[in-house]
Amino acid sequence: MEQSTPVHDMDLRLFSYILSTWTQVQIWSGVAFGCQPNLAVCLSEKDISLFDADENPKCFTRTMKDFTCFWEASNEKSYDFFYKNDIEKKCSLTQQKLENRRFLHICSLPPSDVYLYDSTNIRVVEGGTNNTVYSRSANVEDLVLLDPPTNVSLHLSEEPGELLVTWCAPSVLRTDMQYEIQYFSQSMMERIKLIKHSRSSAYKLDFLHPGEVCHVQMRVMPGGYSLKGHWSEWSSPASAMVPQWAADIDLLCHTSDLRNVQCRWNKRRDGEEPSYTLFYKFSHSHSWQECIPTESANQCIFYGEQSSSIRVNLRTGPGPHSCSFFSDSFTMNNCIKTEPPSKLHWQGEGARVHLLWEPPRCNLSTHLIYQLRYSSWGESGWKLVTLQSSKTWTSLDLQAGVQYSVQIQAKPNGSIYNGFWSDWSNSTIVHVPTGTGNLVAAGIPFILLFIAVLMIASFSKYARKVKQLLWPPVPNLQKVLEGFLTDISRQYQSSPITIKQCYEDIPASVVEIVSGTEVLGSGKAHKEGVLALFPNPELEAKLAEEYAMEAYSDYVTLNTQNVFPCLRSNEYVPGDGRSLSAGPEVLQRGFLCSCDTSQNLLLPSTEILNHSYLLLAEPAEDLAFKDSRGLSSRYTNLEHPALHTSAD
Repeated sequence: MEQSTPVHDMDLRLFSYILSTWTQVQIWSGVAFGCQPNLAVCLSEKDISLFDADENPKCFTRTMKDFTCFWEASNEKSYDFFYKNDIEKKCSLTQQKLENRRFLHICSLPPSDVYLYDSTNIRVVEGGTNNTVYSRSANVEDLVLLDPPTNVSLHLSEEPGELLVTWCAPSVLRTDMQYEIQYFSQSMMERIKLIKHSRSSAYKLDFLHPGEVCHVQMRVMPGGYSLKGHWSEWSSPASAMVPQWAADIDLLCHTSDLRNVQCRWNKRRDGEEPSYTLFYKFSHSHSWQECIPTESANQCIFYGEQSSSIRVNLRTGPGPHSCSFFSDSFTMNNCIKTEPPSKLHWQGEGARVHLLWEPPRCNLSTHLIYQLRYSSWGESGWKLVTLQSSKTWTSLDLQAGVQYSVQIQAKPNGSIYNGFWSDWSNSTIVHVPTGTGNLVAAGIPFILLFIAVLMIASFSKYARKVKQLLWPPVPNLQKVLEGFLTDISRQYQSSPITIKQCYEDIPASVVEIVSGTEVLGSGKAHKEGVLALFPNPELEAKLAEEYAMEAYSDYVTLNTQNVFPCLRSNEYVPGDGRSLSAGPEVLQRGFLCSCDTSQNLLLPSTEILNHSYLLLAEPAEDLAFKDSRGLSSRYTNLEHPALHTSAD
């Protein structure tokens, strides 16, 4: 009969098995993932990742007095490590177990075998087979692995969107270093800044996003010409809030008396209201001074300097994520904000309202300009009027019978002082009365319309005349030229042959005055010759008359007798009736004219009494002649008969 085992004994044995198994696991895990005390060098996963690009065996030094080489391999095989400077030596290896059943074979040279600026030949031989697995030549000064920078922190750089990074460099080496700064924020992707050959331990990051928390890490590597190595591990991260602009919180600083500076700000838009501290700094100072707060939580007043520029910084408090707001530099002459004008009142003259006020209580009244705004009762909008003058009065044309609300503000004109508009003054109610003048003003458009209608009516009456005056019509050529063409046709009709169409100029003939005896002689001889051919008495008388006219037609006979006979054709009668040979008695006598009827001479139809003379060039007194009326004449003929008579 089989004997049964008690149940509690079975539970005890099961518990003992589990306990022993757990103990073995704990011991094994301690060997695999922890650094044993007998290990001279312990490497982390981060350290191993720094040598991913390096060849096996991977070697480094941290203090320039140590030298460590390692490689990754299974624990099933054994290896031998040989190094040679002068004499080849064998290094004792240690193993370090990693995750995923991986093993590191590590060799750490003694300090006495570490040589700088000299090559070290390395061989890794597989145990039992004597096969060389790895071999390389290494220089200690080219395989430096430094610890990451410490005390990495962020500070305000006194400019919005900028942060100042500071750190502590490794104290092992006194040489130039090169750093990499890795930073990012919520809305900014990860970026890396490389700083080459720097001995400084500060760097300014710019073009950051204001109001966001920025995270920063750093690593270091030897940057000199004599030392080289690997990038160190990244440092611990540091973070800070990026400074913002003063406008982000409506921070505004101004002065009203050129002595005290008053700064005000609004609450944060996110609804939080932490405690703020205001700091200010003058241009000649490098330190920030704290402003003593007033009763109001959103303003602070401090004493300024008119000859210095000022900067203001508003902070929420200590801490890495505290907010900070910076203002631009300003002077007191350019940040003036006066009190609003006071005692605004008005005087009305119908629809025209005169406004008067008093300037702010400061010594800048001559450097101010004003701005008015008014709104009628029941309206929501305002009408603005800017007055580019320091006068404290103006006039407005408003609508009669309407009530208005008027306010005024002041501002420096910018010539010497500049600043901001003051607050609006208290509202003043203006009642514009309704008067006859307003009614007349309201009826002016209707009056003008009535006058325009009258002018149009009167103008239409004379529109045709004005149109003919401005644009005269084209005349009817048939009617206009009808009479004209008729007159022309009459003029061009054939004239009678008896009418002489052309008038010829009668040429002047030369008259020669000769002695009367010569004329008579020549005429007589001509007559006798003609009568000899025609003996008839009647014909003789007729021919005598014709020859007498013909004989005397081209001659003028001067009568030298005192008595004028009846004139024959072409007999000349002197105007003064005297001859040059006549004496004074002749001048005293009158001239007697007698006609001899016995003479049968036929006178021509035109009797010529020639009184034409030539003007003497220089009339002499002794040559002055007088006519029958006793009037003197300055004209004489070319030749006087008296001269011929006297000459005869």
